[in-house]
Amino acid sequence: SASWGDVRKKMKACDVLEKSQMVELHFEDEIPSGTFDLDISFKGQLREKMEGFYRSSYKNGGYMATTHFEPTDARRAFPCFDEPSFRDRFSITMGIALNRQCVSNMPVEVEQVSDDRRLIKFQET
Repeated sequence: SASWGDVRKKMKACDVLEKSQMVELHFEDEIPSGTFDLDISFKGQLREKMEGFYRSSYKNGGYMATTHFEPTDARRAFPCFDEPSFRDRFSITMGIALNRQCVSNMPVEVEQVSDDRRLIKFQET
């Protein structure tokens, strides 16, 4: 959905344009020009190729989830404006086991610890 102030417009269709690696969003009504919030729910998949969000292995066994965001690979992990000339801001929150570590290109903003997990939110990049 797209919203500005109290106005909210529902999306009626989403077309994936594979060749250009873009998505077209179609709304029930015209959206006027200006500033608005765009809310997108999505499900991603951990990839096997070393691009976007992918699965890698530790030298001593076991697996990890990691990222490789070359110029246009962030869009393989989540919906975003991922053009070198037009970067989008985003923040990452990771839930991990207590005996694991996670890193980001930004400092930790908030860390919460429960009995067996840590939830770490990194500052916006």
